[in-house]
Amino acid sequence: RSLELLVNNVVVQTATSYPFELLASVPLLASGTSTMSIRVRASDTGGNQSLSDPLTLGIVPDRQPPSVVTTSPTSGQKVFYVPSIDFSFNEALNTSKLNLAGMSLLHLGANGTPGGGDDVAWPLQRIEMRNRDSKIKIIPTSILSTGNYRLVIDKSILSDRAGNQVADSVTLDFTIRTASDVIAELGTPTNRQAPSANPGQ
Repeated sequence: RSLELLVNNVVVQTATSYPFELLASVPLLASGTSTMSIRVRASDTGGNQSLSDPLTLGIVPDRQPPSVVTTSPTSGQKVFYVPSIDFSFNEALNTSKLNLAGMSLLHLGANGTPGGGDDVAWPLQRIEMRNRDSKIKIIPTSILSTGNYRLVIDKSILSDRAGNQVADSVTLDFTIRTASDVIAELGTPTNRQAPSANPGQ
């Protein structure tokens, strides 16, 4: 019926549906502890419970900066439509540093390359954090038009909760393809860049 995750004998998360996924943050060394005990308590539909043996882990200082695991779109990918540009990191970020001023999205103009004199800054609307602050969703103010783009996140705003800052700014290049020739016969598609069709078309 449910699984509970206990850290140092305190329930920190409960999962009630399959597949069960439980996550917990490591206690800070500043709190005065150097170990953490992890246990899982399972309950079935009859109310019966079982508690796992404790798993004790040592806590060491975090000296590694966060790194990008995946992006959407991927580097160099050609897509019809990008509602948001997403970056997933290997750990939670320090959200107090994240801001739109440290991010830039450029439409690379007719020549499709940066620095050609025809680059245009594309305004960004907001940032959303997901997956326990390890995923950044960067949302433009409007639908991106056809062309090549480069998004840069300045290194000064990228660090983990322990204060480890990335060494280099993060850059992602991608392309918005020309509008699809697959268009719905009836109605008006929300996004004319993306393929659309009516049932049975």
